[in-house]
Amino acid sequence: MGKLSCHGKFVKEIPLVLAKGPLATKEIYDQIKQLVPECILDERCPHGRRGVNRKDYEWQHLVRKAQFFLKNKNVIGNFGYIWYVLPTNNFRDEIEEMEIEKIYRYESIKKIREELKSLSPKSPEFETIQGIRFARDRATVAKLKILREFRCQICNTRIVKEDGSYYAEGAHIRPKRSGSPETPDNILILCPNHHKEFDLGKREVIDHNSEFIHFILNGEVHRISLSV
Repeated sequence: MGKLSCHGKFVKEIPLVLAKGPLATKEIYDQIKQLVPECILDERCPHGRRGVNRKDYEWQHLVRKAQFFLKNKNVIGNFGYIWYVLPTNNFRDEIEEMEIEKIYRYESIKKIREELKSLSPKSPEFETIQGIRFARDRATVAKLKILREFRCQICNTRIVKEDGSYYAEGAHIRPKRSGSPETPDNILILCPNHHKEFDLGKREVIDHNSEFIHFILNGEVHRISLSV
C-alpha cells in the first residue's frame, strides 16, 4: 500500500522540479531521470500519428502525459515548451498528503509521535518514505492529521468522505512564507471553515509555545494543545 505508479511519481515530482524555476520539457526529462530512475525504461514510445516512427521513449511520453494532467488541474502552465508552476494551487499538496496518509494508516501512534518529536527547524526539506520523496511540510501535516484523528482542533468536527476516509486541513500558525519551521508547534489541524477563518479572520495570539497556543479569533477565545 502507498506505492505510486510511474505516472503518479511524475505527477508528484514535476511541480517540485518546477518550483525552483521554469524549465523546458527536455530539462524536465533530465530532472526526472535523476529523481525516479526506476521509471526510466529503455522502451521506445509506440504512440504517435500513423506512419510516424517515434524516437523518444515510453517514459518520456508518460512525463508529457503527467505535464498535461497537471496543466488541466491548473497546477502548472506552459508557454510553448517552457513549463512553470502556477501560483496558489493546493492540488499537489493534497495528493502528497493523501499518499502519506495511506502509508501511515496502519503505523502505530507511538511511531508517528516519535517521528514528529524528532523534527527540528533544521530538518531536511524533503523526507523519503518507502522509497518515495515527499516535501517535509506535507509529511508533517499528514502525520498530524492521523495523530489528531482528522478532527478540527477548534470545533472537533471530523468530515467523512464518500469512501469512508476522513478529511481535514493543516493550517500554519506562522505563515510558511515567513520561513517558519515545519514542526508540530506551528501547525493546527482544522476543518475547511475554521482553516479559512484562522487565516483570514481577526486573530490575536495571547501565548504560543511548543505545548499550546492561546488566541482570540473573531472574538472567541481558544486554547489548543500542540503537544505530540
